[in-house]
Amino acid sequence: MASGNSRERGCRAILGMNPYMTNVELWEYKTGRRERDVKDSDYMKYGRETEWVLIGLFELDYPNEKAKQTPLHDRKK
Repeated sequence: MASGNSRERGCRAILGMNPYMTNVELWEYKTGRRERDVKDSDYMKYGRETEWVLIGLFELDYPNEKAKQTPLHDRKK
């Protein structure tokens, strides 16, 4: 049950209910004493490679809205 948003996962860690992070690890991340160990999974690579496509689709569906600019956003040009 580690799903949910970042705040929910943080609350779970504080309460000892997050199986992936302890309350001490959360404190270390929040205070800059530790960096997150983020593995570059296939899903993350896929997300980066398709981000500009999804942004383009969003802008087609919502022409009055502007998607947040990201480092990869300019790749479609």
